[in-house]
Amino acid sequence: MAKKAKRARSKPKRRTANEGAKIRKRTVSSNDARPFKCLRINCEKSYKTVWGRRRHDARDHTAQNAQAIAERDAGRVAARMGDSVTAHEHYDAAIAWWPTNAMLYTFKASLYFKEKQYNNCIEQCKIAIKVELEAKSNVQRIASILGRIGDAYLNLNDFEMALDWYGKSLSQCHHPDIVKKRDEIQHDLSLQIANTLFQKGDYPGAMKHYNEAIKRNPDNAVLYSNRAACYQKLMEFHKCIEDCDIALKKNPKFAEAYCLQAKTYKLLSYYAYQNTLAIDPNNREALEEVQKLSNDPSMRVILEQMSQDPKAVQEHL
Repeated sequence: MAKKAKRARSKPKRRTANEGAKIRKRTVSSNDARPFKCLRINCEKSYKTVWGRRRHDARDHTAQNAQAIAERDAGRVAARMGDSVTAHEHYDAAIAWWPTNAMLYTFKASLYFKEKQYNNCIEQCKIAIKVELEAKSNVQRIASILGRIGDAYLNLNDFEMALDWYGKSLSQCHHPDIVKKRDEIQHDLSLQIANTLFQKGDYPGAMKHYNEAIKRNPDNAVLYSNRAACYQKLMEFHKCIEDCDIALKKNPKFAEAYCLQAKTYKLLSYYAYQNTLAIDPNNREALEEVQKLSNDPSMRVILEQMSQDPKAVQEHL
């Protein structure tokens, strides 16, 4: 058999002087692109990747790292003794020695949280998150810091922001404690909105949010009582009484629910006697009871409110 002819190797093409200059220029430019600079004092080294800087931190700054840990430990001791000023000084010194260690910012944030300086706590947590993200750290650590920001906003009574940050925490890592806090805030937020709408006279809107709050906390007697008050304002008296019954089953000693139920029964009896008089204008019992109810100060206020829409009263009786 005839042997296959070997292919002749092509000689490498020589680059022209201009092409070689362009390649050298590209290589130099890419090597000079080192965005991750060392953040240590008096260190001017920089690296292409965050991993390069991390290796540099661990290898070339061992003495500074040890000093940072010593300052951190001193800060923890001062914090336990209640000396917040000294603790902050030590934490600041630790951060100056090791600015790429996110844990140090979280210690300072925790101290601010303990001091109820929640805005400062949030600021330190955000710095810690930035450092953690740059270092591509464990998502559980990032989720924990995000949750701490949510706690700070919760203590500032900013429920919407707390809810937002708890959501961010859960997007990183599912944690039962954060889920519980989120659900509690959603309940509190619905209740807060419902109470505001009730005070403004938007009873249908308030009813919607009371319904949401009840879904999240079905054993809360106050929620049923609040919804019952909405039903009374909307002249849905029978539903009001039903919600009062539920509230009293949840809490048999709930005096406010008893009072609301009693007023609603009075309203039902008042309009029942009015219907009696429409049929028999001279009915003595109906005349006396209507007079008594009309003279009741609390009933007079309710009747004045409801007199603005008499047709609705008849529809709901």
